[in-house]
Amino acid sequence: MFFLSNKLTIISFILIILTYSVFGWISAASGQTLLEGGMIIFILCLLLITPIKLTQQFFSSSLQSDLSAFIAILVSSFLSVVVLTWIDVFAQFFVLISAGMLVRFDLRNAGYPDWKSFLIISGICITSFFCGVFLRRITDFSTTENYYSLLLLRI
Repeated sequence: MFFLSNKLTIISFILIILTYSVFGWISAASGQTLLEGGMIIFILCLLLITPIKLTQQFFSSSLQSDLSAFIAILVSSFLSVVVLTWIDVFAQFFVLISAGMLVRFDLRNAGYPDWKSFLIISGICITSFFCGVFLRRITDFSTTENYYSLLLLRI
């Protein structure tokens, strides 16, 4: 656990745990399935690990002609309208990405390769997500079954 030796690193790990736990809580409250939440987290973790040079190469090679640049402008304007329409969803997405990026930068500074960073980040994110879902489900007193099962846990 060399990467937890720095005080700033500990804060970033606490931040990602809290962020993804709250995401799990919100997902459980909205009725989202565990598979949907797990897929979202997996895709976000892959986005965090994707090398910057590969992304730059993809976008620079696609803008070589005027037609492809025009199509890229049309697609980006459509995507900006979608982002502004669903700003609450994208705000949540950006919070999840920023917490993951902070941990990713700390792991990169500690010298971890991409695949180890992916395993660490995805493990922390999935575990925190499931903890948030579990906490939401055991504290949901809208049904009497959950209330009595929580009482049995206390005995």
